[in-house]
Amino acid sequence: MGRGGEKMTRNVRRQNAVPVIVASPTIKAAAATMGVAEKTVYRWLQDPDFKDELQRAQDSMAREAARAVTRAAVGALSVLEGIMSDTDKTPGVRIAAARTILEQAIRVYGQEGDQRRQDAMRSSAPVIIVDDIRGDEDG
Repeated sequence: MGRGGEKMTRNVRRQNAVPVIVASPTIKAAAATMGVAEKTVYRWLQDPDFKDELQRAQDSMAREAARAVTRAAVGALSVLEGIMSDTDKTPGVRIAAARTILEQAIRVYGQEGDQRRQDAMRSSAPVIIVDDIRGDEDG
């Protein structure tokens, strides 16, 4: 194969590298899967365009994983709601389901509040965060 063919093969290998790197536990494993030297993969990672493409692929995978977790959480919540509402279940089982739902709701709301605080700190506009919904009776 001439030089042009070798270069084309290298380019194809590099183009196909992103999904392999994303799916591999380490750069060493990705390099072995692709049949290239580890240093070759590290060299590709120095290229800003390649790095951007890899980051987009990793972000996409993370978003898909988050969607899958959300779907599973909705299903789990439905199961817990069913147990909580099932009058044939013992009170202890129903209470445990209700407690689990409440604990998770508190955790989610706490994380949302933390996120609002972080966003407010990054923002130049003043933001008021209300943590205590009871109100202030003293005025």
